[in-house]
Amino acid sequence: MFDSLQWRFAGVARTVLAFGLLFNLAGMATARAQDRAQPTVVIVSDPINGDRLVDPTGWTLYTWAGDAADVSNCVDRCAAEWPPYTISNDVTPPDNLPGVLSTIARPDGTWQVTYNDAPLYYYRGDAQPGDMNGDGSRDSGALWSVARSSPPRPAPASASIPTAVPAQPTAVAIPTQTAPPPTSVPVVAPPTSRPSPSAPSSVSVSIQGFSFQPGSITVAAGGTVQWTNHDSVAHTSTGPSWNSGSISPGTSVSETFGTPGQFTYHCTIHPYMTGTVTVV
Repeated sequence: MFDSLQWRFAGVARTVLAFGLLFNLAGMATARAQDRAQPTVVIVSDPINGDRLVDPTGWTLYTWAGDAADVSNCVDRCAAEWPPYTISNDVTPPDNLPGVLSTIARPDGTWQVTYNDAPLYYYRGDAQPGDMNGDGSRDSGALWSVARSSPPRPAPASASIPTAVPAQPTAVAIPTQTAPPPTSVPVVAPPTSRPSPSAPSSVSVSIQGFSFQPGSITVAAGGTVQWTNHDSVAHTSTGPSWNSGSISPGTSVSETFGTPGQFTYHCTIHPYMTGTVTVV
């Protein structure tokens, strides 16, 4: 009797265990199917302007020219206006995505999605999915563009229409009388040379809006260029033969140029900031 009951309970336990295992396997299969059905980005077809990327709910995604490969330089006020597209799980690329989808770690510990090494962002000025109000903005000193998976299609070449060439009139020879030779040869005064404008010996450059203003300057040999930082973050002025070091907000640095030539310089903290000094 006892052995019979024990055998029956063991059979019930095996049945429950089997059902539980089947339920877990079904749940795992459903979860994996849902993961495959929910890509991290969605491709919106646009054969004229280039296919663009949106998040799964249709909000437009952007890239910023101020970033470096796999590095986001949009923080603080920039990140408040252009929120990073972050996720808490692995990326799931959609079918036929031509580029590489990945993630990078941000300073706050979140994971930001990247496409072809470019970090992706939202724009706070978009009011609804499908808006592209941030495209072309130069907020924070560099160009913002809609994230695209394919480049825009080139415009078709316009067909040239041949134009009729008017017939040239037939020249009619008109006899002319030979003028007598002049009695004196007129004296032509040689042209006077104009002095070339001299370059200034002192030029000021403002660092504002993450750019050098003006971007190209000319200074006389032996002259001085002064950079003044009007931004709220530090910058540098670094060229082939000089390095200002960190220029704190509200401060200035100067450099004297003795050798003629054209010199391109940049900010080592924000490499997309560039300028040119021409010494004459």
